[in-house]
Order: sequence, then C-alpha cells, then structure tokens
Amino acid sequence: MRRREFDAALAGAAAWPLAANAQSQRVRRIGVLGLDATDPVGQPEMMALKQGLQELGWVEGRNLQIEYRQPGSAPDRMQADAKELVGLECEVIVARSTPVVAALVKETRIIPIVFSYVVDPIGSGFVQSFPRPGGNVTGFQTYEFSIVGKWMDLLRQVAPSVRRVTYIYSPATAPPGFVHEFETFAHSAPIPMAPAPVHNSAEIDAAITELAREPGGGLIMVPDVFNDTNHEQIITLVAQRGLPAIYPHRFDDALITYGPDLPDLFGRSASYVDRILRGEKPADLPAQSDELPIRNVLPLFRGIVSQGDSPLQAGERSVTVEECLKAEQDDRDTMKQEWPTFSASDKKNMARDVRQLKHPPGAAEP
Repeated sequence: MRRREFDAALAGAAAWPLAANAQSQRVRRIGVLGLDATDPVGQPEMMALKQGLQELGWVEGRNLQIEYRQPGSAPDRMQADAKELVGLECEVIVARSTPVVAALVKETRIIPIVFSYVVDPIGSGFVQSFPRPGGNVTGFQTYEFSIVGKWMDLLRQVAPSVRRVTYIYSPATAPPGFVHEFETFAHSAPIPMAPAPVHNSAEIDAAITELAREPGGGLIMVPDVFNDTNHEQIITLVAQRGLPAIYPHRFDDALITYGPDLPDLFGRSASYVDRILRGEKPADLPAQSDELPIRNVLPLFRGIVSQGDSPLQAGERSVTVEECLKAEQDDRDTMKQEWPTFSASDKKNMARDVRQLKHPPGAAEP
C-alpha cells in the first residue's frame, strides 16, 4: 500500500469514534402536552419526568430538547397544541390526560405517544390491549374504576354525617368511562349520589352552593383536567361552605386526597421514552395498569373543627389516615413510611380535632 493511501485509511479509522460519538450525542426532540411546569400541581410531575430521563442519559439542553405545551382544559386549545407538536416532528410525545391523548391521535398515527393520567385506554380506543397496544400509543393507566367505591367509603368514614354525595366533573374533559362508572355505582350506592356537570367557573360555584344548601352533603371530585385546572376554586368553595370532600390526587389544602402518585407515574414514563428513543416501538411496549396498593394516599385531613352551625374551619395541623380514619388497613404500613412522625402531644391534639369533627359540640356521642 502506498504511503498516501495508508495515511488516508488511518485518518478515516481515527474519525470513526468521533462520528459515532457525534451521532450518539445528537439532540433528540420530544414533546410534552398537558403538563404545566409553572403550576404547583404540574411541577412535581415535570420534575419527576425530567429526573427519570436524566437518570437514563437524556439531559435537556445537552442531548435532549423538550417542547412543552399546556393547553389547560380547553378542547380547542388541546387540538391546536397537539397539531403544533406533531408539526414539530417530535420523536416521542408524553401526554397527560385522556382528552390530550385523544387530541394527539387525531393528528398522528405515527409519532409514538406515551400517556399517563389516563383512566380507560382500551375503552378510549388508544390501545388494543394492555399486553399488545398495537399502535403508536402506550403508557400508564392511572386509576381502576373500582376506586369510585373506595372514595365513597372513605368519605363516609371521615364524615359519618354525610347523607348524600355529589360528584363534580366536566362533560367536555372527564373520561367517559369514569362518568359511566359513577352513574352505575349510584344505583347501588349506600346513600344518594347525584352528578354535577360543570363547564365554567360560575357553574362550579352554583353546584357547590346548591350542595351546601342543606346539611349532610359531601363532594367527590372526578379526575378530570377541567377540575385540575379549577382545583383551587373548588377547594376554596368547599372550605367556605364547610363540606366534606375527597379528591383524586394530591392538592395543597385539600381535605382528603386518595389516589395514585402522579409524579411517580411520570417518572416511570421516562423509561418508555428512553426505550422508544433507542429504537423500540410503542406497539411492543405493554400498557401498564398500576395494580399495587395506592401508595400515595395523602389524606391531608386538616384538623377541622365544627363550631355549632358555623362552617368548618381549617386548622393548621395535618393528621394521618391512621389517626383519623382507622381504615384502609392494607395501606397503613406504606402511609407510615411516607408520612412524617408526630410527637405524642401532637397526636393527642389531632385526635381531639378529629373527635370534634365527627361529633360537633352539642352533638351526643354514641
């Protein structure tokens, strides 16, 4: 071999690792639709997703570009943002909520979609089955329908005076399967249940005001992006009207929340994003349903005290479900691990507050 040819071959061989490294470090683009990194509810979920990606080698600003879109609960905005993300040719799109996934599948049957905060992926037509999704959509189911009965049981244990329950939701964004489950459960519920379909802030106010018009009312908030967007108004009105209420996942200042750990689910979604970016197909990644005990039951049962006929007032202490409910035996070990340890004096004071909630001053104890 002549010297010039040898030198050229040597130079080419030396360049191979550099070319391979450049290819591995090329910036990949993903989309995130439905998560608001500026919102207190969305921040932990976004942080969990980004941390999960970083642990797998995907770092925003280095080898990963993330396109964020937060359409709120407006269907037209969801569709517009979905179309925009698809137009940006994202390699994967992480989708939060049933209506967001529905908007995306209208725009693409090619770009992989990884969902979370979705209740009924089969009934919604997103996947063919859990083991074999069969299309461009896979992800993590958030709730089982059976949780509706648990919400009712938990609410009645916390507030035995509840004699009727209203479930609030938006017809435009609530998962249809969940609404149907509430309707079905209402036929055999131990106490009357009534729907409160709402479309705007004024209707939220009217529904909660009507529920509080007579004593004995309780509220269940259906998992729904409209309710998520308006959770502060719902929680504030519930507190002002002195209503017992239960929420599907954690919100600051909520009386009781019973539901999955959404940040954990988004952290797990990172593993599917990673596998897709490395060449796997969403059709081959099983959709998952979290069958473990609901670990992130965060019953922020404020030390609520009833003063005669006045509205319930939120105290400054939070108590654990063990102290205020003595229920959900199978979840207690997990809650003990995840909940701060209180001093003996704090527990005594919190137990007093719970007794006052269940048996207001002037009411005869059984």
